[in-house]
Amino acid sequence: MPVQETQIKHSDSLSSDSQISYVPPKDIGLIWKQIEPLLLKPLKIDGFAYMPKDIFDSIVKQKMQLWISWNVKKMLWKLLLLQK
Repeated sequence: MPVQETQIKHSDSLSSDSQISYVPPKDIGLIWKQIEPLLLKPLKIDGFAYMPKDIFDSIVKQKMQLWISWNVKKMLWKLLLLQK
């Protein structure tokens, strides 16, 4: 995943193969097609109390924050949503 220039927070994790980045609300549209499929499994487990559009809208309205961790070598993504 390319790193956005407008990114506010970024750091390497303890594993040098992983990176953690905050996705600013104005940039969520740039990566949403990659993120949305990753949300479906946890949303299904939760009984779809939220839909992907709810998450997208909450990020854009700054009610939630999206943080992404990915491992370059393993091509593994992890998402963290924080509600304000």
